[in-house]
Amino acid sequence: MKYFLIILFTTLSFSLFSQQMAEHDMVFMKDGSVFAGELRAYEEKSIKFVMGDVLATILKKDISKIVLKGQTLQAPSPTKNIAPEITDFIRSGFYNITYGSLNSGADAFQGDVVSGLGISNITGKQLNKYLGIGLGISYNAMYVGAGENLMPIFIDVRGYLKEKKVSPYYNIGMGYNFTFKNEEKQIVDSKGGIMLRPAVGFKIGSAESSFLIDLGFNFSKADFTRDYSWETRENKMTYRRLELRVGLLL
Repeated sequence: MKYFLIILFTTLSFSLFSQQMAEHDMVFMKDGSVFAGELRAYEEKSIKFVMGDVLATILKKDISKIVLKGQTLQAPSPTKNIAPEITDFIRSGFYNITYGSLNSGADAFQGDVVSGLGISNITGKQLNKYLGIGLGISYNAMYVGAGENLMPIFIDVRGYLKEKKVSPYYNIGMGYNFTFKNEEKQIVDSKGGIMLRPAVGFKIGSAESSFLIDLGFNFSKADFTRDYSWETRENKMTYRRLELRVGLLL
C-alpha cells in the first residue's frame, strides 16, 4: 500500500506538471529553479518573461532550457537567438504616457490663426487591446503670451487596432479645464469649463516603450475677466483647436 501511494503521488505530480507545461511557457534555470508563465521577448542576452503580474528579465547564461507550451528549445546562447523572435507590441496592465502638443485655431475676435503649446501626462491601465482607461493632467497655453492658460484634468480612453510594431490607435480625452488669474496680462478673474478631445494616431514600438503621434480636435471652454484701464470685460472663450501631439509610452 505504501509503494502504491508513492507511485500514485508521483503519477499525479507528473500529470500536473505536464499539464502546466502544456498551458504555460517554462524556463528551466541552471540552479534547478523552474518558472511558468509567458515568454514575451527573446533578446540578445536576455529574455522577458511574465509570471502573473510580474515582467522579469532573465539572463540567457543562467538558463538551462526553455519549453514553449511543450516545444523544447536547446540551452540558449547568451548572444545568439535560437528561438523565433517573440515580441509583445501591446502593453497590458498599467501605462504612463507623456505628450508634448501644438494646437492651432482661429482667434476668437479677429479670426486670425493663432497657436498654442501644451504638455500632458497620463497614467492608466490597458484592459485589452481595444480599451484602456486612465487619468490625465495637462497644461495648455491656448494663446502663447496672452495668459489664457488651461489645466484640464481628464479621463483618457484609448485602444489599438493592431498588435504590430506600427499600430493605428484612437484616443478620447474628457474632463474639466481649470484656469488661473494673471494680473500681468490683466486677467483678474477666471472660470473653467469642459474639455473634449477626440484623436487618431499611430503607435510605433513595443509594449515596453513606444513613440506616439496623433492629431485631434481640442474643444475647450473657459471664461477670463480682464481689467483694462478703460473697462472690465468678461470674455467667454470657446476654443476649437486642431492639436498635434507627440509622446512616449512607458
